[in-house]
Amino acid sequence: MPSEADWSAGANITTLPSNTVLVGDIHGHLDKLRTLWQRLEDHLGAEAFLSARVVFLGDYVDRGPDTAGVLEWLSTLSQ
Repeated sequence: MPSEADWSAGANITTLPSNTVLVGDIHGHLDKLRTLWQRLEDHLGAEAFLSARVVFLGDYVDRGPDTAGVLEWLSTLSQ
């Protein structure tokens, strides 16, 4: 585990490429995921959205009404 000095020195800071989007905590909510996806495209613009790197951090399932739908939708995305 990093020490307090490591944190304050910025040892754990990562610079991400521009147009990198991090998404987490979907929890089986396909409707909200689709809404987020559309808002990302609207916010970034079509061209930037197509070249953006979207990283899904986890928590795809649990709690929400459409776990299977979330997993199926995510599996259709190109890499």
